[in-house]
Amino acid sequence: GDHRDLHYPLRRQRQMCIRDSYYSLVSSHAEYTVIPKQSAVKVRKDFPLDRAALLGCAVMTGYGGAVYAGNIKPETSVVVIGCGAVGLSAIQGARISGASKIIAVDIFDNKLDFARRVGATHTVNSKNINPIEFCAELTEGRGVDYAIESAGHNETIRQTLECSRPGARVVILGKTPYGVEINLPFYTMMGEREIVRTSYGSSRPRIDFPRLANLYMNGELFLDEMITKKYKIEDLDNQALSEDNVGYGHSIIDDKIHAMMLLDKKLDKVIETCIEINIRCDDIQQRCVELDRMVTQIYDQT
Repeated sequence: GDHRDLHYPLRRQRQMCIRDSYYSLVSSHAEYTVIPKQSAVKVRKDFPLDRAALLGCAVMTGYGGAVYAGNIKPETSVVVIGCGAVGLSAIQGARISGASKIIAVDIFDNKLDFARRVGATHTVNSKNINPIEFCAELTEGRGVDYAIESAGHNETIRQTLECSRPGARVVILGKTPYGVEINLPFYTMMGEREIVRTSYGSSRPRIDFPRLANLYMNGELFLDEMITKKYKIEDLDNQALSEDNVGYGHSIIDDKIHAMMLLDKKLDKVIETCIEINIRCDDIQQRCVELDRMVTQIYDQT
């Protein structure tokens, strides 16, 4: 949601909220959910809901990490280390921002294939090629202008820093397991590098979700390529959340999307009903006031 909290600075951090009663102001894998109004963001009606489902987490985080937190400029060099759904979205943000060299780094070739499809100009399997040396060679020894980490490991965070040039902006999107400490040589933080840590791409969902929907509808944001499999809701426990399917893009649950479409069609009628109920409540309240006045008059007369 687009909730403001005075504990955070007034910049692109407004999705942060320390008064959350449940995770990120949303609920998942439920047929119905009650959410605060900050979590309901309206998008254009011709935007497919199964594509809209992708915006809520990985796409917004990765895209925002590149465009907002990274503030990537045209004709610059970018490395993205970790090509899961967040990393692929960061690659798209770099492409849309006009970066001329976009280097995707991962240890799985199939993820690197995805990275090529969504905008990477170069791919590196770090099991076989040292990404630090690759970035230095590609940039004539300088290092990249922007470095984005989206894997969440000590080694990848260090690689991200060492791939960047002095004065570069480094964006950390990945998360280590809770409580895990990271160790870095101090020299990796030298050279006037700007190191930014963001959990949601410094985004403002009320503004950015409709913007992403427009980018998709205009053919600039690739979401179809981000969906690798679809599942029926009864197969959720057995297949969709199995270990074999973790980390390879997004999976979509067909029945859930169908239910959302039906719910969307009924929404206008529900709103109309609520308005009618509100009018009737006002009428009842007015009658209660009149009745109270009559009772008071009778009491005074007696």
